Amino acid sequence: MKPTPAHPARIILARHGETTANRQGIILGQRDYPLTVEGLAMTRKLAALLPESHQGMIVSSPIGRVLASAGIFAAQTGWPIQILDGLVELSCGQWEGKPREVVIPDRRFIRSTWEDSPPDGESYQGAETRVKEAIRHINAILMHDPILVVGHAAVNRVFLKIWLNLSPEQAMRIQFSHDTLYYINQRIASESHSVTQAPGKDRANRKESEKYRCGLKSLALT
Repeated sequence: MKPTPAHPARIILARHGETTANRQGIILGQRDYPLTVEGLAMTRKLAALLPESHQGMIVSSPIGRVLASAGIFAAQTGWPIQILDGLVELSCGQWEGKPREVVIPDRRFIRSTWEDSPPDGESYQGAETRVKEAIRHINAILMHDPILVVGHAAVNRVFLKIWLNLSPEQAMRIQFSHDTLYYINQRIASESHSVTQAPGKDRANRKESEKYRCGLKSLALT
């Protein structure tokens, strides 16, 4: 592991805005759908909450719904965008483009374990190699502050597992809302286990301080 820089970057993790497929209960994976009007509006609200900095950087998945979200963040902050292929969403194989209620009517989650995968799709475990490569790139640009990582629900879990050295069970417990920013207090991969989770209206019914064994804390946005 690289030594901690003298002025290490803050890491902020976000998911793309809500898409029409999310609204309709369609499994996305690596397919793309446009953001909804509400998804665009929520992303703009999140963008307004980002810290002011002339040295920030955005790293983004190459999929269109994430690039659209990253573009909104960039317009607000003036930060440049770098695309990292390793942050692409996990493949859902044969299930992509199909309604959840048809292919997994009795399951809440697409993957029930870290090793589980949809038919011809990708597991969390299988995505670790490419996400580690993305993290190596991020560790090389920690002179930027903050670094906003914009991804997807499943790949963001893999990111946090590696960055914070979580167990698979801890990583799978993290829910990524479209209206949430995750502030990672630890400044370099695998140094400590601390994240601040700032949710919006989609998580308003959750407890104000919802803590997991891996050290997550939930704070409502205003």
